[in-house]
Amino acid sequence: MLLVVSGVNLAIAAIAVRRREVRGAIPFAVVMVCVSLYSLGTAVRAASVTLSAYRLGTIVKFAGILGLGPSQLWFGVTYTDRESLLTRRRWALLLAWPAVVFVLVVTAPAHDLLWSVEGFINEAPLAAIRREDGPLVWATFAYQYALILTTYVLIALVGINWRGRYRVQVILMLSGGIIPFVGPVILL
Repeated sequence: MLLVVSGVNLAIAAIAVRRREVRGAIPFAVVMVCVSLYSLGTAVRAASVTLSAYRLGTIVKFAGILGLGPSQLWFGVTYTDRESLLTRRRWALLLAWPAVVFVLVVTAPAHDLLWSVEGFINEAPLAAIRREDGPLVWATFAYQYALILTTYVLIALVGINWRGRYRVQVILMLSGGIIPFVGPVILL
């Protein structure tokens, strides 16, 4: 099922790229790619029978998680016509934390900076590890949620001023956004 979700999100991203002239289409496509990576990584982790495969799934999953906050903010500022907020310098600052954390995820077996692994369970139906998350994991999720929440506020503020179908579009967008906002907590 997670592989199907990943494929559907990639298909949606492809459609958005083909409609790149629509404001927010490219950032929306990047959001869909991040959700796809999250789903794919979760699927790989669940189907893993070795710790190395599980770690690969974790890397893919975290690529999606770490990209989701910045890409949603990019979508929010583009959709609300506030692109000037994200200068190159601000983009660099915005992406610095996810980049550092991604390096830590890739190198996690060599240190306990994000989490400490206490064992691998490859029992049906889902593989899992026993791990203790460290403060950097929780700081990363707080950072991602802050970016996503900022995006929702930007979109909601604009939606309040719009009428008719645009207001409905904003309500649907914010409603659909609950899934990637809550999903990482449930499937962590």
